[in-house]
Amino acid sequence: MTPTLVQKRGPQESAAAVLLKALSFLALAMLFEWALYKLFGAHFSKSITAALKPVFGEYQGFFAVAALANAAFLFVLTWAFLTLDGQGLSAMGFGKRWRYQFWDGMILGFLPGLVLAVPLLLSTFAEIRANTSSVPWVVLGVPCLALISTLQAGGYACRKLRSRFGGAAAVLIGAVFLTAAQRLIFFRQDQKLEDFVLAVVGEFVAYSLLALASVRGGGLWLPAGLQLGLSLVPERGGFAYLWWSWERARIFLCPASGVSDSEFHTC
Repeated sequence: MTPTLVQKRGPQESAAAVLLKALSFLALAMLFEWALYKLFGAHFSKSITAALKPVFGEYQGFFAVAALANAAFLFVLTWAFLTLDGQGLSAMGFGKRWRYQFWDGMILGFLPGLVLAVPLLLSTFAEIRANTSSVPWVVLGVPCLALISTLQAGGYACRKLRSRFGGAAAVLIGAVFLTAAQRLIFFRQDQKLEDFVLAVVGEFVAYSLLALASVRGGGLWLPAGLQLGLSLVPERGGFAYLWWSWERARIFLCPASGVSDSEFHTC
């Protein structure tokens, strides 16, 4: 008889330890975003935007830099937390077959996102503000925003929570935490109650969709494709950005040319 090899598993982490790691990841991600936009952006956004105007247009320079910095930070943060767990980036879909997983996720996620975006566009929840006329922003900014949203809602924290509490709990805990953090970071005293409620509901739904896609897909590529599908719609032979009425904090928001810097900050 051929002996059966039994793989021994290490001791399972306690629920408290898993919750602490996941929420610590999300807290650091939100803290960096707060510092990036509220501290660094408050002092340098205008000068960076002016310096990059020939490349990114009149309003998108700072947001391109901020998106790149935020995406890079989240990528490094994900790597650091995975390393602490004795794992690598392959656990998030960056393994040997990442190219196949990337295209599968993009196709399977983008099409449902596009299907969801069209009826929302026809309702009052979204409107087209501008087309993607800035090629550098399309090449740099849009992928970075997709990566940011995906790593926040469907990245390490979601995976960690799912391993201990299950998919439904992972989606709920992450969406509640991220929605609360975004409302605190971008809180405005002059915001109307109905706008606040709409933003809370919209952000919770957005984070939940991305986390659910991560749970179903088992990695980053399916939620990334879904985010792109929800952010871009066909228009006049190309793609146009969607300005989400419910969204006030950059989940599905792509800065559009024609939107002033002050207007973007107060949305």
